[in-house]
Amino acid sequence: PICDFHQWFILKEIIQNDKSTFLSPENDQYCLINECPNHQILLKQKEAAVESLYKFIQSFSSNHYKGFVPSTNWNPIKYTEMIDISVFHEHIRRREPFIISFGDLEAMNAALHWKVDKWTDVDYLLQKVGPEEMVLIESKPTHLDNDLSIQNSTSSFNTFGLNPIVSRKQVTMAQFLQVEQQKTHESSYLNIQQRHLGQGKFRSPLHLLREDISPNISLIESIWNNITDINLWFGGSKSGQMDSEHEGVPHSSRFHFDATDNLYVVLEGRKTFQLLSPQHALLTKTISPTYTISSDGLPYQFNINHFLEYVQNHSQKIHPEELSFEMKEIVQWQEFRGTFETINNHFSNIIYPEQDKELVDKLITITLLPGDMLYLPTGWFHKVTSYPLKSNKHMAINFWWRAQHWEDAEQFERKMSQQLFDSMLIPPTN
Repeated sequence: PICDFHQWFILKEIIQNDKSTFLSPENDQYCLINECPNHQILLKQKEAAVESLYKFIQSFSSNHYKGFVPSTNWNPIKYTEMIDISVFHEHIRRREPFIISFGDLEAMNAALHWKVDKWTDVDYLLQKVGPEEMVLIESKPTHLDNDLSIQNSTSSFNTFGLNPIVSRKQVTMAQFLQVEQQKTHESSYLNIQQRHLGQGKFRSPLHLLREDISPNISLIESIWNNITDINLWFGGSKSGQMDSEHEGVPHSSRFHFDATDNLYVVLEGRKTFQLLSPQHALLTKTISPTYTISSDGLPYQFNINHFLEYVQNHSQKIHPEELSFEMKEIVQWQEFRGTFETINNHFSNIIYPEQDKELVDKLITITLLPGDMLYLPTGWFHKVTSYPLKSNKHMAINFWWRAQHWEDAEQFERKMSQQLFDSMLIPPTN
């Protein structure tokens, strides 16, 4: 079988880094490679078309961002107590990140009338959630966490998210907590949950813990109708993995952006965010190429399905046989249909932004501790590194909600995608 673009990217990563020995026979990518021994030849044949498409779209791309632009050596404003709704919405209007630092988890609980300090007790979590509640986790072999050659390389093998050795699976809450408490061969991370897991805005297992995180605080009430997801992030290091007296081996995400505004609250461990303003979004090479950024900062990626539908719907004025050679390759490669629009489009191919010469002086690094709350507007690229502290765990919750002008942004996307598609197609000659 011919691999799709997502698989193409993963296989290219494996081939370039020569780490296929880390893949177990149960891993999807292992099976894919062994069932299709000519993948490397196929990748080389298709890579030229993909790279050509990237270059064309980058030449077309435009940035319409009108929000807050950080100055050199800028750091987010840090408040030390709950802010007024008007201040909150002024940050949203300006698209400017900020931090509320309550000091510690106990002080935040008192200010928000929450009870999340109880979540540091695994027995309490198991009792409240129930041992049979299903959750979605990502896992990878623990021996890679201690492999310094991987930790210090430009490979993605020590990141969660888009990673050739990470598997996603549903387990019970009891199974997840058992893995977290014991020294096993797996390193697991409970993060983004599928929508059928949970109830309403609360993703599993938060719908069973919602009594501990009352949304009846002014900031959250003011955006409640636009909130789409409330999610728990929970991971840690096994015993024996501590790299110092106080911190365990970190878990990192890939460099990416969120399509919604984000309020991120740290409950346990330490979180380091590397941020990049939407002003510089075109410098990051996303899995599917970015062709424009809205005024609110949301980057949009090329969608192959929408393009092929556009070709079909405008067959009277567009003749696919007159497409460039590269575009014919893309259109004829049917496996692209489910790829350029993969859910991982918002991930960047840049794994370590601090090693990218174009980005390094534009990055903003901030550190969050328990009791800290970060507002991150739509479209700000970020890489999150989570460090377990003495408890061997790191934990956070976040609230995602639709940006202030999301309906205008949808119209903007339709307009700009049509302009892109028109520019990609050769009009018929009269």
